[in-house]
Amino acid sequence: EFQHLFDWKRILKEVHVIQPLFMVDQGTRLKAVSVYAKSCRGAMTSFILRNRLSSPADLLGFEYEGFTYQANYGDAEHPHFILRA
Repeated sequence: EFQHLFDWKRILKEVHVIQPLFMVDQGTRLKAVSVYAKSCRGAMTSFILRNRLSSPADLLGFEYEGFTYQANYGDAEHPHFILRA
């Protein structure tokens, strides 16, 4: 969301960045819904701070408003959290 404010290529070289994706399963495809994604990012930030997470793997336990981690999508840097409609 704020990548344009930073030298993103430099950040990616210096820091291990995890970019979770929040998608809605519409039966035939997954769709990113910006209102849900923004709400989920805020909730995930709260989850990280409240639980004092120290490992990217700890993010996989995040659940919010029906969004849950789905291992069969994405990869370690882009974990997918999907809402099944």
